[in-house]
Amino acid sequence: PTRPEDYAAEVMAEDVYRLVRALGIDTCYLAGHSMGGMIAQLLILDHPDLFPALILVDTAAEIPEGMRSQERARLLQIAQEQGMEAVFEEQLRTNPQAERLRAHPQLLEVWRQQFLLTSLEAYLYCARAMTEREPLLDRLGTIKAPTLIVCGQNDEPFLRPSQHMNERIGGSELAIIPGAGHTPQIEAPAEFNRVLSGFLTRVHQTAAAGG
Repeated sequence: PTRPEDYAAEVMAEDVYRLVRALGIDTCYLAGHSMGGMIAQLLILDHPDLFPALILVDTAAEIPEGMRSQERARLLQIAQEQGMEAVFEEQLRTNPQAERLRAHPQLLEVWRQQFLLTSLEAYLYCARAMTEREPLLDRLGTIKAPTLIVCGQNDEPFLRPSQHMNERIGGSELAIIPGAGHTPQIEAPAEFNRVLSGFLTRVHQTAAAGG
């Protein structure tokens, strides 16, 4: 790598690994959403014994086509010129689920607060890293942990990448959340929790049976 963004995910994955070890955690289930899902893939590939189950939410092991779109470039320009609050409002304006989200102000406020926790520098840095990183598809076949892949039905840039991950990770489960976009855990929490709970129940049952 010649620039910091070329290895952003690797740096963040190493940070998470060091934190887990510093906390004295021997094993834990690993879940990642969007950029976090890209980091989660690196973590389990590099430290498979640490993570007995994997949940990937609206993420990819390749560069989604939509990440290189003019719309994405426009969001980055808004971030540079107007700041993170303006980016959030623009994403909300163009989100097909906006009216549904506005009907649940508490969920909308949680999403807003989570989004604004990200600094402008981190947003720009990670956005560039996501569009220029090395794909991981060819490595996913080595993942042996039970894996759940979740994607919102309307999150077009990540639908096909989710299918590709499902094809590469043996025995993985793919769940498409109806009516949801890029944040199904916020937009459709009841359905998301149902899918997640079912997956974890099967993981526990398999472990109890010695599988």
